[in-house]
Amino acid sequence: MERYERKIRIKKNILYVLLFLSFVIIIVIGELGRLNILLDGRNVPVLAETTQKIIAFGWLIYLVFQIKKCSNIIKNPMLLEERCLEEHDERKKYIDGKVGNLGFQLLINCLFITTFFASFINIQVFYTLLAILLLSISIKYLLIWYFDMKF
Repeated sequence: MERYERKIRIKKNILYVLLFLSFVIIIVIGELGRLNILLDGRNVPVLAETTQKIIAFGWLIYLVFQIKKCSNIIKNPMLLEERCLEEHDERKKYIDGKVGNLGFQLLINCLFITTFFASFINIQVFYTLLAILLLSISIKYLLIWYFDMKF
């Protein structure tokens, strides 16, 4: 159990670093936009602007939620034990293996990042990446649903 608690503490520290880096990236993007290095804000379509905000603030909210979740798990020994058992559930691991969860998660994260940055640089690339991102997310959840029903 101590090993799992250490793992949660490391995860929490990594989340804090990611939160800090996210704020730095948002500040850098703001400064680059002010210096007119990125696309002119007047020429950015509403969809691109909305997607920028959803991805940026959604990511920050997700990080804060995960940090709070890790803190609650560390504080509560019963919850720590429950999460440890849940993480080692063989059925869930089998379904994740069938879906290729790690590969899909890396693909989706890379697509989120590239879609976010493409919305500042090139609108045509942004639309293409957004379509691929939405398709990847839908395929992932359709596969999870299918294998959950099957097994």
